[in-house]
Amino acid sequence: MNQTGVGLISSMIILSLVLVLGGCLLKISATGFDISTSFSEGVKAQYIAEAGVKHAIIKLKNDNAFVKETEYKAILQSSKNDFTKGEYKVYITGNENRRTVLAIGKVNKSKRKISVAIDLPTANNNEFKVINWNN
Repeated sequence: MNQTGVGLISSMIILSLVLVLGGCLLKISATGFDISTSFSEGVKAQYIAEAGVKHAIIKLKNDNAFVKETEYKAILQSSKNDFTKGEYKVYITGNENRRTVLAIGKVNKSKRKISVAIDLPTANNNEFKVINWNN
């Protein structure tokens, strides 16, 4: 029997299988990288949203003109941070002594929202209270 070329064909088939398996492994590792990047950006966006809430709380505690402005609606916005590549936007609304703070942290495509209800000090009660904090 003439067996010339069988080794070449066999090695071509094996090489093709190895290339397909390598491509699959590359796709799996790229997907894993995308997932970890997305998770990391989500965590950063959460921290940035928390920074926005804290910024609003500090302004509400220390700036009476800002408190009056928030009776209708006020917006605080950060500039884009080169380190985290993120930014926040905070919407503050309210009536009388209650304010609702909605902070949105954004890093690339990841967004996180935090909503906080705050009771401001009154003439009878000089306490600043965070009533509700929802992630």
